[in-house]
Amino acid sequence: MHTRTLILLFAVHATIAAREAQAQSPLPGARVRLDLVRGPLITSSRIMGLGGAFVGVGEGIDGIYRNPAALSNRNERSRSWFDIDLTFDWLLVSSAQIDWDGDTRPLSADFAFQAVNLGLVMQFGPLGLGILATLYGWEGPAFSVANADQLLGLGWAFADGEVIVGAGVMVATLAIRTTSLTTPADSELNGAGVDVGFLWRPRDADWRLGARLRTTTHLAQGDAADPAVSELVGISPWQLALGWSSYYSADPTRHYNPRLRSKVPKPSDRHYLLISSELVLIGTSDAQSLESLVAATPRPSGRHLSVAVHLGAEGEVMHDRLRARVGTYLEPVRVAGRQDLRLHITGGVELHLFEFLFDWKANFAFDLAPGWENVTLGVGFWK
Repeated sequence: MHTRTLILLFAVHATIAAREAQAQSPLPGARVRLDLVRGPLITSSRIMGLGGAFVGVGEGIDGIYRNPAALSNRNERSRSWFDIDLTFDWLLVSSAQIDWDGDTRPLSADFAFQAVNLGLVMQFGPLGLGILATLYGWEGPAFSVANADQLLGLGWAFADGEVIVGAGVMVATLAIRTTSLTTPADSELNGAGVDVGFLWRPRDADWRLGARLRTTTHLAQGDAADPAVSELVGISPWQLALGWSSYYSADPTRHYNPRLRSKVPKPSDRHYLLISSELVLIGTSDAQSLESLVAATPRPSGRHLSVAVHLGAEGEVMHDRLRARVGTYLEPVRVAGRQDLRLHITGGVELHLFEFLFDWKANFAFDLAPGWENVTLGVGFWK
């Protein structure tokens, strides 16, 4: 199936479906809008294990997508003026009965879902600079759909880290290919939005408060696009997230919010418990489900404001060796006519490996829900 034919057929079906439902067309003509909100978590193993509740934690390279203020939030053991952090996570999603948007209409086993996270952050005093990229998509026998979100941002820590702000540009790309994810795109949408994050770390408190605002991103074809597919556009609507985290340590001298680069000594007892929560409000898109494009069965998506709720807990269960996580979250309801809330159960572990140039760790996490099974493997720096 050629990409142009796929999009034209989808546009025709979308128009017919809208008329049959007596719904008002979001745009004139045969223009097709795709709702690009992520329902399931596509993120690092730590954030997945915590059920996505991370805007109120706001630390590490893997946290900048949830809160850009994480760019300048140093690890408690950081001592030098310069620090570096990196992440790589490979998500393994079963290709059978995968339901991306929770509409109880999973794709067939002919479509394999793939996802990868990779990122790098460099911190210079109170300044943090970094990039985090998330790539995911479906590959089928005749065509593939690939989505990439890339956040490039900077952060600044005020008052030795008591207040941290961050901002970044979110560059989004949606590519459709007639063969595989590795071939040049036949049709490609591009767009950019802005992310702003805030983190409050009161010096003597064992809690944090975080917030994130993401503007709407509009994805469209370039000027040289084939006229037959130029009516395909993508919408990633605005998001407002609020989060809270609380910290309880077995070592009474260990605090959640020390001054950044304050040369905190290694705790005598590293056992701790972290509890976090997050609430996300997501705007409308008046579009069609991305999964329905892959299945060529258009379904309205993003007609109303939606809410996502995230809860998680983390603890170091073996001193300087093993951390464990458990979490849950409710997906935002985006697809029209969907009534049931899809509850996810998440968890994972983080294992301290060895020191060679850096102190290495291995990550594992899972995310389970009706129609969704995801396992994440990754590597990073132990802290």
